[in-house]
Amino acid sequence: MSRNDLKGKVVLIAGNGKNLRGLLSKDFAAKGVKLTIHYNSESSKIESEKHYQKYRL
Repeated sequence: MSRNDLKGKVVLIAGNGKNLRGLLSKDFAAKGVKLTIHYNSESSKIESEKHYQKYRL
């Protein structure tokens, strides 16, 4: 495994999936990273689940 290999690692995304966090999460998911999403309200939960549904393994 190379030093830059992220496959199988876990990343915590704090906040919703918009803007920079959304771009980072898409990049991490493409590299095989397991995403953990933190949200603090029901509306954020719904928005995050909708956004990240396509990245679930």
